[in-house]
Amino acid sequence: MVSSAPAVLASARDLDDPLRDVRVLVVDDTPEVRALWVLMLERYEQIQVVGQAGDGLAGIEAARRTQPDLVLLDVAMPVMTGLEALPRIRAEAPHCRVVMVSGLTVDRLGEQAHEAGAAAYIQKGTAPAQMMSVVGEVLGRPLVRRARRRTET
Repeated sequence: MVSSAPAVLASARDLDDPLRDVRVLVVDDTPEVRALWVLMLERYEQIQVVGQAGDGLAGIEAARRTQPDLVLLDVAMPVMTGLEALPRIRAEAPHCRVVMVSGLTVDRLGEQAHEAGAAAYIQKGTAPAQMMSVVGEVLGRPLVRRARRRTET
């Protein structure tokens, strides 16, 4: 399931500038999932991963410190859930947009995420291309994949 908020939240930073990198914070309690998200995000020219955190409380601190444009935020985490952390992340970095990500298939979570201020909700099983399409939509600009480097044999 992928859902977007009816209107993308306004940003104090100019995300329309195609030459400006988008600063992304990744928050998930599973290190392997964070690593996969970072690998996926770094395939795009405009993306700069500025931080990672393993729970909602650490995500709030990382958002305060890094002032990201976008936060990929897991719902179910120890210490503090993503839904609990979302309003505090938005308070620490008011210009950022948040995409909630969950392995849970409960439709109500998407509604709760939007009500708490998330720009979109994505299930963890979503194909990477579709996930990045949603990220581009939330950012209001197309994302360009980096050219693959050819290796000599």
